[in-house]
Amino acid sequence: MRRLFRFEQDKEEGKLGGKVVWILRGSWRREVRQGLTGPDQRQVSATGLLPPYIPMDATLYLGKDDGWPYKLVLVGRKPTTLLDTRKEGVDGRKIGSLSSIERIDPTNITLEYTNVQINPTLDPDAFAFQAPPAASVEDGTEMIVKQLDSAIAMQAERKKAEAAKKEGPVLNQSLEVPLPPGASSVGPPPQQ
Repeated sequence: MRRLFRFEQDKEEGKLGGKVVWILRGSWRREVRQGLTGPDQRQVSATGLLPPYIPMDATLYLGKDDGWPYKLVLVGRKPTTLLDTRKEGVDGRKIGSLSSIERIDPTNITLEYTNVQINPTLDPDAFAFQAPPAASVEDGTEMIVKQLDSAIAMQAERKKAEAAKKEGPVLNQSLEVPLPPGASSVGPPPQQ
């Protein structure tokens, strides 16, 4: 939710079904709105109000004690000005009367978790799966592992080839090697 919505207002404490919650209110982040399209697949405006069919405002109810998102309400905003949805004629003027302008009700989406159990005791047998006797079971694990191994090997070979193409010194500067204790100068080791 934090990636999509900017919760700028101060949180307020409230109750939801007898549970103490934080209520947070926010709206779409501008940088996320760029990918939104309308029913005609046109991009929606990156600034200003969104069309009423796209929820612009979010209200999130987080459990104060457990941080669980118990309820999320997404609501579109009613247009503040008259949105003229009439078609244009060849002369650029709108066709039809003002009463034929389509009225779009704002979207209202509510997601609510009502029977939340945090850290319940679960029986592992409830998750055991046995395919029906007549089912055709295909196990593609070995094929996928071989494909992954092949892709990794190709990547390694490509990196080796790129490293071999580089010419010249590997380092841009020489390395300074400290003198061993008791040595006074750098030179070839003494012959014995």
